[in-house]
Amino acid sequence: MSDKRRIPWLDHARGLGIVLVVLAHALATAEDNGRLYSVIYSFHMPLFFVLSGLARGMKPDENLVSTARKLAQTLLVPFAFFGLVTLCYYILLQKAVAHEFLTLGQIALAAARIFYGVGEWMPINSPLWFFPCMFVTMLLSLALVRLIGSRPAFVTTAIAAVAIMVLPPPVRLFWSADTAVIAACFFQIGMFLRAGRLDQTLDRIGTRPATIALGMICLAATAYLSMMNISVDMAAIRFGNPILFAVAACSGIAGIFLISGILPAIPFKRLSDDARVIFPLHLIFFSVITAFVTIALHVDRYAFQNSSYAAVVYTTLSIAGSIVAASALRRTTPQAIGEARKRPKVFDPSV
Repeated sequence: MSDKRRIPWLDHARGLGIVLVVLAHALATAEDNGRLYSVIYSFHMPLFFVLSGLARGMKPDENLVSTARKLAQTLLVPFAFFGLVTLCYYILLQKAVAHEFLTLGQIALAAARIFYGVGEWMPINSPLWFFPCMFVTMLLSLALVRLIGSRPAFVTTAIAAVAIMVLPPPVRLFWSADTAVIAACFFQIGMFLRAGRLDQTLDRIGTRPATIALGMICLAATAYLSMMNISVDMAAIRFGNPILFAVAACSGIAGIFLISGILPAIPFKRLSDDARVIFPLHLIFFSVITAFVTIALHVDRYAFQNSSYAAVVYTTLSIAGSIVAASALRRTTPQAIGEARKRPKVFDPSV
């Protein structure tokens, strides 16, 4: 944010957002995933792009080349690291299932699908699309704002986004650049909210009963609008009616913002801090949980995935496992998750 202090409701909104991401993917494993799945999908990814714009903003004298290098460290390095983790796990999984290792050609194809950065083309770990897409989204937004100004940049991006939603490209673009154009609209909305000092406003009124009530109304409106539209999937550029999608997404984001003030700091701050690890690892944990339930506990896979408690089990255990992994990575190789290594304190005998 504009100052060094952490904004509690912003942390809480991000923490709640990552829970919704994992829960939505857990619900997707069931054949009859219900309306909650569609409601969450209608706004959970736009939420992250707005939060990024709100937290990031743009400095008047910002150097875009330097910014690109920093974004590569925080987004593309984790993308490469978790992509490698995914590839290794995919190779081992195929060995366990098919009882034979992949050929070099199959491994190269899997690696290419991961590197291309389109969710539905990736083996077993589609959420990886978010990292390169966020990189493209931020650079595109910051470059447009620098070149033509905030409002013209938003109008230009919005027109391009509507065109993509109405007439998706025949072939998905590298690093989900087609999705990034739509995501850029939400990122720039976040930048506008930052300029309007939304952080300070919600800091003051975040716990008022009227604020919470308004937030619940916004979420109810999102649920209603999502039922009027088709099932939305931002990664797959499937939006249905663009107007319904935009209104439902903005309403859901507003609802999350308005209720975040009453969420407890523990565990939502921790979830916010570890979101960059939870996001790319939770589907791998889903696979591990499924294997344990079916092999060790001798439970039928389809019966488990369609049970009423499966989504809770997947969500809880995958988040817990990801938090443990985040702690280990932060201690050993923080650069792999886009964080700087902390320099050890040097003893100064003069002090």
